[in-house]
Amino acid sequence: TFAADTGLLSARSNTAQAGGATSITLDASASAVDDFYKYALIVLTGGTGAGQSAIVTAYNGTTKVATVESTWSVTPDSTSVYAVIGRVG
Repeated sequence: TFAADTGLLSARSNTAQAGGATSITLDASASAVDDFYKYALIVLTGGTGAGQSAIVTAYNGTTKVATVESTWSVTPDSTSVYAVIGRVG
């Protein structure tokens, strides 16, 4: 979640299952619809990699893997807490 004074609202936030150099595996309850989070911003709000953000370029609803446009400087893992901001669906 974000401080009230930021005006930011997340469409989804939870703890990641895993991550890769250019991906993050969202929690098991994330959308099952392919590309549901495409073009949304993922912000790592806690745990490993906190403070990083990236735009989603593809999303696999079966595996819950969101591919991002750039390489994470610190790869997210199962301790990374994320928020999805912006366009979804």
